[in-house]
Amino acid sequence: RPLAMAALEDEASTPEPEASSAAPKETVEEMKRRHKKELKELQGQNRKRIKEVKRGGGKGLKEKIAAVETECMRLEDQLNYAHHQELLVVEGEESEEEPAYEPPQEPPKPSAEDAASKKKNKAQKKREKQRQKEREREERIEREKENMVSPREVELEAIGAKLANEPTPLVVHEVDSDGHCLYRAIHHQLEARSFALEDLETGGHRHLRGLAARYMRVHPGDFAPFLDLSGHVRDGDQGMEPAFERYCDRVEGSADWGGHTELLALSNVLHLPIRVHSAEAPPVLVGEDFGEPDTALQLTYHRHFYALGEHYNSTRPL
Repeated sequence: RPLAMAALEDEASTPEPEASSAAPKETVEEMKRRHKKELKELQGQNRKRIKEVKRGGGKGLKEKIAAVETECMRLEDQLNYAHHQELLVVEGEESEEEPAYEPPQEPPKPSAEDAASKKKNKAQKKREKQRQKEREREERIEREKENMVSPREVELEAIGAKLANEPTPLVVHEVDSDGHCLYRAIHHQLEARSFALEDLETGGHRHLRGLAARYMRVHPGDFAPFLDLSGHVRDGDQGMEPAFERYCDRVEGSADWGGHTELLALSNVLHLPIRVHSAEAPPVLVGEDFGEPDTALQLTYHRHFYALGEHYNSTRPL
């Protein structure tokens, strides 16, 4: 029987290379074939030992299997070393002292501190991933905004095109959106024309509110039937006159938004026509009895200029 296998059957004995001299001399190729066969036989025996341990079961099975696998690895290492020594002898090289067998080292178990750090890093990565998603979402929204045309821009473009085609080309002149926009726009038009009106310079848009309210009080029949006064009715009112008076008080003293009714009142007070341009309709002329369209105050009406709703602006020459 070959020397390498004899060494595994009796682990207490040390393989002696010179004992192989009793066997017929092998060539290197023959020796390698024998080595391969012996290794295959040992591996078969090792598999059989592991199966027997698994079949036996019992408490601590994993540890038993690990111990047998370690022993099998040791036997295979010893056989490989013995084969290597035999090849060295045949090839005329000196043998080296067999190193002590060291079983494979198990990786160290992570400490509680390492586990906590790993958990913290995982949570941090998750938060960073969430922040990255949020940044990407915001960037996508900004790109969509850049590519999106807002209703405000569409409306401004339409009004601008109409103003540019006026006999005297005009552009929009923006006024504050504070509830006084109608009165501020008319005030700007009057200033541009150097219109002489007592208290206009000092009172400004609030003076125009007072003028509109006083005219409406003097001519209630021209306005009250066309107004929705339901929000001004109080218990005990006799008829709609008190509600109309409260409406006029709001026109004069609040920041309520003005509309067509107030335009009509101011046109009568100023004895000037007022022309209102919008995106969706032809210009509306209020107070046409006071002059031709080219003499009118020129305002613009917007539905989408501000998110709060309707708005009036003034104009100026292009």
